Amino acid sequence: MIMDTDGLAQKLDQELDEFVNSLEKTPYTGGWTEENWEEDIEQHPFFMSKPVDPSTELPAAIEGLRQLKWDEDMTPEERVQNYREEGNEFFARKKYRDAVTAYTDGLRQKCPDKATNATLYSNRAAAHFRLGNYRSSLKDCVAARKMQSEHMKAILKGAECLIALEMPQEAIQWCETGLWIDGKHPKLLELRKTAEKRRSELQRENRVKEQRKRKEQQDEDLIRDALKIRNIQVPDEIVRLPTGDHLHLDSNGVLLWPVVLLYPESGQSDLLQAVVETESLKTQIDHVLAEPPPWDEHKRYRPDRVNVFYEDDEDVPLDPTRSIKELFAGKKVLGGVVKVLVVPKK
Repeated sequence: MIMDTDGLAQKLDQELDEFVNSLEKTPYTGGWTEENWEEDIEQHPFFMSKPVDPSTELPAAIEGLRQLKWDEDMTPEERVQNYREEGNEFFARKKYRDAVTAYTDGLRQKCPDKATNATLYSNRAAAHFRLGNYRSSLKDCVAARKMQSEHMKAILKGAECLIALEMPQEAIQWCETGLWIDGKHPKLLELRKTAEKRRSELQRENRVKEQRKRKEQQDEDLIRDALKIRNIQVPDEIVRLPTGDHLHLDSNGVLLWPVVLLYPESGQSDLLQAVVETESLKTQIDHVLAEPPPWDEHKRYRPDRVNVFYEDDEDVPLDPTRSIKELFAGKKVLGGVVKVLVVPKK
């Protein structure tokens, strides 16, 4: 008997169509939408543009891939051991970021054994330290010691972190804790010596800073007294310009002013670093404009062809033949920096 294969194929196709049509029609709701696709695609391991933050919960897709990494029949303890060994391998190959990730995966297994977790925290601290993440490393050292208070590796690395963070006094305390456990530990003795030396250096630096601060305050008090006598107001802090220049007194009690000549029509300026208060602005301008500035193509800025104005008052030219002491009596000079506008005469 010859089988009608064409007819059979048509019958099977028809039965399949009937079965599919009989299924309940429900819209798919788990896909990406116009509103969330950028956020969702960033969670996909194939498309994410930034590494996963070890301190946050893993996206579901990545967590699924990681679970496939080890045999699903493994116990949590076996998984932790594998992650720890993987982290050690990364560390030995100087792939410290990968080591941090591996140790973090081990901690995510929530192994009930405190000694194991202490080791994972301590190992991750070492990897963070190699990356220069001293605060993260210290945090892991603290976590390791919460699991095992006498964990020597965590104590050593914690002391190193504190030295790197310029916290020598705290580093000494960690060293003392370790030396209470092992009074002859050579690395701890070396770290304590380093921390004590750095503490002395910082104390000396702080004393110098305090002395400098007191001297600066004394100098400013003298300047304020001199300004009061001259009836010149500097209502805010005396500014130190990026060049280091600032209003100050010389050894004879004469005020030396930083003066900025502003040329608003040309968008240029000149800084006169220390102008004696008894000198006139004209003397300074004559010197600065003795030769035409390179930006003055039309030779408009000549000493006898410019007017000078207060920066905050462009209505009436000031008399540049008068001294700074005279020109600014009864006026405010913001930041202790004299600023005047220099404008070509019409």
